[in-house]
Amino acid sequence: ITLGAALVKSGGHEHFHNLQAQIGCSPQNDISEKPDLWLTEGTAEYFGWQAAMAFGISPGNYQRFISSGKARQAEVELRAYEYYSPQLGAQYQLWVAAVGYLVEDISSPAAWVTYCRARGQRIEWRTAFQSAFGLTTDEFYDRFSEWARR
Repeated sequence: ITLGAALVKSGGHEHFHNLQAQIGCSPQNDISEKPDLWLTEGTAEYFGWQAAMAFGISPGNYQRFISSGKARQAEVELRAYEYYSPQLGAQYQLWVAAVGYLVEDISSPAAWVTYCRARGQRIEWRTAFQSAFGLTTDEFYDRFSEWARR
């Protein structure tokens, strides 16, 4: 991708973290305390990619990124990234694939706002997830795993 598109993607990602903080989705400052790491980081990266595609990056680049995330699911399951683990490292492709599936196939970006507002009220993340997206995290992990195998 071009330098301009990369800057837009990175800027979109970081700006989205600001939005997350404003509506309550990122109540902790220490990454090791975030119980919903894949969702917090994956959503920021997902919207960074959306900004880059609006800037003109080819959707094919995004699809390749998603494909590599789907392949990563076969190696390490998404549920392993509920909390930060230095042994596992960051897996943005996997996280973006999960968020893309969640907001495009399961629900909508509006459900993410509902989730963040609940988190801002200190509602436990799995409870907030089920309320916002209409399924438990375990149900989502199972569906995502099946989707990623396709």
